[in-house]
Amino acid sequence: TKQWQKAADAAKQVIDLGIYKLFPSIETLFAVENELNDEFMYVYPCVAQGPGNVYMPHAFPPNYPIPSNWINYGAQFRTYTQFVKSFDPKDRRLKMIITEYTDTRGVRHNLLESPDGKPLDDSRSFKYIPDPNAISQNNGNDIPVVRYADILLSRAEALNELSGPNQESIDLINQVRTRAGIDNLQLASFSTKEQLRDHILAERGWEFFTEGKRREDLIRMGKFISGALSRGKNAKPTHVLYPIPQSEIDANPNLKQNDGY
Repeated sequence: TKQWQKAADAAKQVIDLGIYKLFPSIETLFAVENELNDEFMYVYPCVAQGPGNVYMPHAFPPNYPIPSNWINYGAQFRTYTQFVKSFDPKDRRLKMIITEYTDTRGVRHNLLESPDGKPLDDSRSFKYIPDPNAISQNNGNDIPVVRYADILLSRAEALNELSGPNQESIDLINQVRTRAGIDNLQLASFSTKEQLRDHILAERGWEFFTEGKRREDLIRMGKFISGALSRGKNAKPTHVLYPIPQSEIDANPNLKQNDGY
């Protein structure tokens, strides 16, 4: 809601508690065995007996080799090649995205690019490392709603919106980058608030993919519609809101449908 001072203050209160910290191994943060960590602050709890985390059955590519206790929905949750290639090659978070695999018939598949370099937009996020004890679609991986990395980047964003590029914002971002194994940013690289805002949006993409934050981030930073248009989508300004269900309008005559629907 762009209440920048309140956001900065609230984030600082959490940081000053000294309770939460970044989990050292970003590659395994989302594995079942590591879900009781000091980074996850608020989660949707999931268990293999259900209700479970059902992301991975939607992300497995065709004929991906899986144990008999798992299931592959074939829903094809995919990741844009442009996004995968935006990572620093040294970024440890790239290890959570598969760009090739060998299927159950022994056929090797490249999910990133065709032999002539055409983007395939078919890579898959394996951020939620499949639960060895999953029962069909139900994996036991807890889904974070808020984790400490978000607190750090939220304060960095709020401080930039309040006063433009500043050393504290850079230091906060660098905590997340250091955990990912990539080089620190330098304050001198950012001369305007807009430059640092754009970079923070990129940082949040690299850190929070597959965590359900991208839409709200893009809307907050004014990039949701323009980004969709750049990908050839028929996006309109009214799409920053969802339609109100007709059943709710029927039940409450005081409700007015959002513009554009």
